Amino acid sequence: MDNQLKKKSTEAERNALLLEQLRVKQERIHELESQFGKIERQSTSERQTHEKQAHETWLQMRKIERELKDARAELNTAKERLSESETALKAAQNENQFLKQSLYKFQAGYYMASPGRRPLDGTLSPTG
Repeated sequence: MDNQLKKKSTEAERNALLLEQLRVKQERIHELESQFGKIERQSTSERQTHEKQAHETWLQMRKIERELKDARAELNTAKERLSESETALKAAQNENQFLKQSLYKFQAGYYMASPGRRPLDGTLSPTG
């Protein structure tokens, strides 16, 4: 009987020890699950932050691309207007030159026909 009591006592101690080990391991599993959840939430938060930043960067890039496209179109319009203005200026200068030559010819013919008359600006001398 003493042997049976000792065996029961040993089994009880063994069971108590196993239960304690089980409890410790369950606590460790709970701690690890808690840490895993915390890390997972942190990773999710960081990923969302990076995704948001990437999206905002993409939106900013698209905005800049549109502004660049608009600026290029505006530059092309300005170049066309400048070219048109230069053409119009050249035409006006040519017309001005033609009018000056015509006036000179007219004045020269007038003063050649009327000796003794001088132009008001003094550019032609009377001939004749």
